[in-house]
Amino acid sequence: MLGLQTMNTMQGQAMHVRAAMCSSHSARKRSRHSRCFAQQALTLEHLPDTDGATWRPTLRRRFIESLPEGGVVYLRGGTAQTRNGRDGHTSFRQESNFLYLTGVTVPNYECILETDSGRITLLAPDVSPEMAVWTGSGPTLEDLAERYGMDACIPCSEASRVLAAAKADRVYTLDNVELPDGCTLEVDTTHVKKALAECRTYKCAEEIDCLQHANDVSGQAHVAMWQNCTPGVYEYQLEAVFGQYTMHQGLRHFGYPCIVGSGQNSAILHYDRNTKQVADGDLVLVDAGAEWGGYTADITRTFPANGQFSPMQRDLYQAVLGIQESSLAMIQPGAKWETVGFEARRTATRYLIDLGLLTGTVDELMDIDASRLFFPHGLGHLLGLEVHDVGVAGPVPEVLKEGMVVTCEPGIYFIDPILQPALEDPTYQPYLQKDQLESFRHVGGVRIEDDVALTSDGVRNLTSAPKRMEDIEALMMD
Repeated sequence: MLGLQTMNTMQGQAMHVRAAMCSSHSARKRSRHSRCFAQQALTLEHLPDTDGATWRPTLRRRFIESLPEGGVVYLRGGTAQTRNGRDGHTSFRQESNFLYLTGVTVPNYECILETDSGRITLLAPDVSPEMAVWTGSGPTLEDLAERYGMDACIPCSEASRVLAAAKADRVYTLDNVELPDGCTLEVDTTHVKKALAECRTYKCAEEIDCLQHANDVSGQAHVAMWQNCTPGVYEYQLEAVFGQYTMHQGLRHFGYPCIVGSGQNSAILHYDRNTKQVADGDLVLVDAGAEWGGYTADITRTFPANGQFSPMQRDLYQAVLGIQESSLAMIQPGAKWETVGFEARRTATRYLIDLGLLTGTVDELMDIDASRLFFPHGLGHLLGLEVHDVGVAGPVPEVLKEGMVVTCEPGIYFIDPILQPALEDPTYQPYLQKDQLESFRHVGGVRIEDDVALTSDGVRNLTSAPKRMEDIEALMMD
């Protein structure tokens, strides 16, 4: 039971929030508009297939072809995790490598792939009659094999028998996978991780369809947040709008914790506490994406809490948009990602001079990497089943190639732990315009992020959420 003081505080906050969200005609109109938007989105007739019976066999063949012959692959999916005690479970999200190869989204499954024949066997958990009372019996083994495009589906208890019958000289697996009891094959953990990273780097058309749908719905959810934002709401209430919208469309998982930073919280790069009350005049930076079939969107938009950018906010936003637009134009097959990032920093440096935050020539400032005082992260990363997806060289590509999906997410921020030491550093002090810097500090930061696919038909920006200031303002007034 809550103490009286706590209850009074909560009641006061609740009354304030209700007044802020419901007192004006415009707030009610925005809520009605977003609900209609959600209902309209549900009328989509075609949703990308996520089970993958028709297209995951191609992924599996490509994976097997990248392994030496004469072995068998054994992998386990994720297991259900208890929260407290033994009966309360956390929301389950499948281990990404297992999801990539099988399409199975529920816990406690295993699979065996034979490299010589290409045969794949799905192993399903045994469900006792007692457990079926609580969880349901589930589909038959035959139904599972058909649903996921498997050659066979058998109980997990038969894993050792299948491995022995494969007549392989070694078993390929990952470091953290426990083999079935009785397996005596030589274990190889060096090939599978590299092969999966190589395969997952390059998305097929169906994977890009999943990413497109995740982007479409997540982008609409961003718009719904704008239309439900008014000074006085809390950051977590905007997060709730995003979650309600995406889950209403069947996207039941976020790809990462929602970042909803208002005011100076927008300068905290991975801020996800989302507890501050949004003030009149704040910018709100939202970095949020939901998953479809495990493939996540990664979208960032920054908008004015009161529906109108101030002149200072407008100048800063236009600078970040200019950096992004010039960077997007460079994203092409064959481009070196390091070069794209370098040119983004040159462009950022020019804008920082134009904003009066830095003085000096672009070359002088590039020599001391001054743009990193305001733009301290990379331009982007690979995207897929993880928000920072796997690649042969890690989540940041070296050379852009067809099949890759990357984010493009420049930003300019006013981060005290970076700027305060820089103002006292003789390397940066002569180039920083202290008075102008102080006038901008309260703004926080701006980031704009889109997801870009390099396909056989050309470069495709998957993110359609509006980002021109006039479009954002118009939608917030609608």
